[in-house]
Amino acid sequence: MKILFTFNDSSKIFAQYFVLFFLGILACISVIKAFNNAQISSQDFQVWGAIQILNQLNPFLIALENPEAVYSTRHPTHLYPIYFFLMPFGLLSESSAVFWYALFNILLGVLCFTILNRKYKLQTKYALLALFLFLLSTPFRNAIGNGQTSLLILFCFLYNYCFSKNFFLNAIGFSKYSFAPLFGVHQLFAQTKNILLTILIAIISAIVIAYVSNTDIFKTFIGPMVMSRNITLHGVADIFSITDFIFNSERAFSFLSYFVGMLLGIFYLIKMRSMDKAFLIPFLFTASLSFLPHLIYDYVFLLPLLFHLLKGIEYGKINYIYLATIIYFWFFVRILYYLDIGYLFIAMPGFFLVFCSSFLLLRESR
Repeated sequence: MKILFTFNDSSKIFAQYFVLFFLGILACISVIKAFNNAQISSQDFQVWGAIQILNQLNPFLIALENPEAVYSTRHPTHLYPIYFFLMPFGLLSESSAVFWYALFNILLGVLCFTILNRKYKLQTKYALLALFLFLLSTPFRNAIGNGQTSLLILFCFLYNYCFSKNFFLNAIGFSKYSFAPLFGVHQLFAQTKNILLTILIAIISAIVIAYVSNTDIFKTFIGPMVMSRNITLHGVADIFSITDFIFNSERAFSFLSYFVGMLLGIFYLIKMRSMDKAFLIPFLFTASLSFLPHLIYDYVFLLPLLFHLLKGIEYGKINYIYLATIIYFWFFVRILYYLDIGYLFIAMPGFFLVFCSSFLLLRESR
């Protein structure tokens, strides 16, 4: 019996590491595929805005007044601080900028994993599982291939919440304003100095751009908001997009859902100001994904939820809602788009999963 038990135990360990080895190979293939896609595409790479600022021009006013001046789909879609951060890439040729930004994005993904692993301290096998699943996921590959800023924003928020409060990184994180509302409300209560410095940086950035481009300060301030209104697409699975779709883009209903979502978010955050970061970080991301429009690459923000799930498994608890949420958005939703089954048949289950995940995180933290 002793020999049999040893054999079974050894077989289990061998099977675990064989699966991890196999996933590791697939993860490497996924990263290479994403990098190659970036060299071909990178259609969302925000370097165009940085180049315009380097040329003493206002990227938002150019894009709004002369849409044909913006090649591909690289119209500016973020607040101003991120374009100052991207200026080094703007000094390179287009091919070099795309090459180095893709490598930088991959590095950011690994750094995001590292930050969370230092926070959650997963066992080696679970940490490797988290890393490989993340690198294999559709959102990660999509973020790299499209030249998106999602991994940069994720890194900025994780660094701010897991390490030290860095208002410059915070300002870059808030440049993607689909995550700004809930994080802003939370920081208003919990990190007041940090959020005020972040707002100051955003204001100074706009003033600097207005000055160097010799453009109207008011138009400079509202430029990002006007551009956002013009190009906002339906998200994958959020209440704002679902309401907008059902009511045929009647903005009154969409903004009503936005307002209700914000009130609920404010209620959550006021109630949970003392929430432990192990719950707070995945909660803020899942709540944001529930209420505001996000495309598939933004679901890299489910990485903290994966760590939370795996930490629970370490203690013998598995939350099937968390598991289903990660599988749905990381590996399944793209298949549904290819099947062309209709937007609501994709969005409604996704919204249910991500909203339930945020609610369960809130309940667990008590």
